[in-house]
Amino acid sequence: MEIVNEISDFSASLAKLEFGAMSNSDISESVLDFARAYTKSLVQAWTRPDGFLENELKTAIGEANFIKIATLPEMGELAYSQEPLDLLYIAKKIKDGMASFDNLPEEIISSIDDHVEKYSWLKGPVASEEINFTKLDYILRLKNLVDTDIDTQIENILGTRGNNQKVYKETIKKLQPDAKLLKLTEAMRTFTFLRTFAIEASDRLFYSAKNTILKEAATRLNIPVANLIMLEAQEIAKALEIGKANHKTIMERKDGFAILWLDGVITTRFGLNVAGMQNEVAALFQNTEMSQSDIIRGFPGSSGVARESPGLC
Repeated sequence: MEIVNEISDFSASLAKLEFGAMSNSDISESVLDFARAYTKSLVQAWTRPDGFLENELKTAIGEANFIKIATLPEMGELAYSQEPLDLLYIAKKIKDGMASFDNLPEEIISSIDDHVEKYSWLKGPVASEEINFTKLDYILRLKNLVDTDIDTQIENILGTRGNNQKVYKETIKKLQPDAKLLKLTEAMRTFTFLRTFAIEASDRLFYSAKNTILKEAATRLNIPVANLIMLEAQEIAKALEIGKANHKTIMERKDGFAILWLDGVITTRFGLNVAGMQNEVAALFQNTEMSQSDIIRGFPGSSGVARESPGLC
């Protein structure tokens, strides 16, 4: 939780940067700071023991009982599950107040704006292109929601959450696990929550950087952000120093990019010749179990892993 909170604070700080007062050297340093934070967020998001704990619990209590206890603890909000509920609350205000979408009260407009600020990044946080939900997207959803039974939908969501906790407690009472098994159960639920919590923080950080420091760096280099994130952070810093980016490297990485971890050594390959490498590697390991620790993910500009296109770490 501490690392995730640190990443979230750093993400929020990016919006406060005053680019007009920053030199290219300052921008470079901020890009490197982001890369370090993003790499740290990836470790937190992708290095986790919940898979191991799940297997241990299934063996100990069986699949049927596992399903009943494999619910999230009440540790905090997750954006992907909270967003629909928050939008329902806004729709309820509109419907109860019989407000017209042509003349919404300032209070509701403010609520919609807050919703956009809080959740718009969910559409495509790590996409190389600029993808996000817009205010219009949410207004269209609200128009559909006001014609439905909003109260029942809210009750269903809250009821399901409450019932999950109830079933968990009843199952634990029925199983009467010893102290070790109970700790395994609680640890599995906690790490399952933290996994999603950490991934959301990591994705939000990348989205925030794309719209702040990386956007400013791309503007100064006169290239799209989608091209900039083909470069590693150190390469971006070098480009800002000399005033131009390496377009040959960018285009080759857009054609194809691979980060290989073979015999403990990490190497990178890019260009058209690696475009089919993923399928070839998958074929080699199709009969071999691979743990999460065997897989590297990220973006070049982060010195990490490629989820979609190479990017920043």
